Amino acid sequence: MSAGTTVAFTGEIQTTDQSINIINNDGLNNVGRRWNLVSNPFPSYIAGNTAASATNFMDANSSVIDSEFLAVYGWNGSEYTIYNQLSGAFSMAPGQGFWVAAASTSDAALDFTAAMRTTTGTGDFVSGPQLLTYNVGLKLYNGEIERAATNFYFRNGLTLGLDPGYDAAAYNQSTKLSTRLAGGSQETAFAINAMDIDDLQNTRVPLEIRQTAGQAFTISIADMDLPEDIYVYLEDTLNGTLTSLNEEDFELTAQSNLSGVDRFFIVFKSNSVLSSGDTLGIDALNVYKANADSFITIAGISPDLGQLDVTLYSMLGQTVHQEILNTATATQRVSTGGLTSGLYIVQIKSGNQTTVKKIIVK
Repeated sequence: MSAGTTVAFTGEIQTTDQSINIINNDGLNNVGRRWNLVSNPFPSYIAGNTAASATNFMDANSSVIDSEFLAVYGWNGSEYTIYNQLSGAFSMAPGQGFWVAAASTSDAALDFTAAMRTTTGTGDFVSGPQLLTYNVGLKLYNGEIERAATNFYFRNGLTLGLDPGYDAAAYNQSTKLSTRLAGGSQETAFAINAMDIDDLQNTRVPLEIRQTAGQAFTISIADMDLPEDIYVYLEDTLNGTLTSLNEEDFELTAQSNLSGVDRFFIVFKSNSVLSSGDTLGIDALNVYKANADSFITIAGISPDLGQLDVTLYSMLGQTVHQEILNTATATQRVSTGGLTSGLYIVQIKSGNQTTVKKIIVK
């Protein structure tokens, strides 16, 4: 439809609260999809997120949209743009269609309330001023053809785990480039990975690259707004390389089919502390426990760390578990079976280095 074309609407104009059922058919039978195509039923704009209005679509439907996909996925003509709490103020136009990912395998009501309506907004999915503090985007290329992209954002108050409405899973879970949450489940591929500003230092994020054997590819920084002293490194644990993406692209020809999150990592660190060729040290290990897991996951292990001694302490200082890890395996688990609910201290030693993390057992 050309710009300026008059569109006629027939039927009753909706001015009261509306709802439509959505369902996660992928979770129900593993052959359907979690995605539901919906649209704004009102003849006015509706506020999309908190920045647009205190009463908004995302907040009102946070319980029925999958928390890992809590965002609005809008088609921009060539690909899906993800809008969430990091996007600045945005609104959906009258009749505007978009995708949401349902959380429940049973019908659940997605609400469009009259209180969400607003007279502001122009065009489709118009974003207001960006509220982000720092961000960086990466892209994967085969030759000169862009195949996939993934993005990192940093704002005060966010975590290394899931921040619903800020982190956003990839629309295509088999995308050629994605990340995992540094402090959460490693099952879901994320296109937007949001963290606290403090995580610009000494943080390692699992990176999944999907390529077939014999395929040459390049990963480079597409967009970047970071402090001048922060460098972005791509670590290849198999080849033992550390590439500063600020200074050069990462290039590789896959010797076998690539997938999974045990080989490649993105590391954020001050260049004055770490430069290409240095080891990352024990502080960059990712230590986390998902609520449903009966174990702690330790990721980012590399042979240069030597023997890793892991000790779990209760908050009273009592030793409740000890284990020695073989650093030949990049990701390993430490059991929390038999522990009562509460906060625990994880101490990891490597030679004369020691790091301490906290985890919660539920």
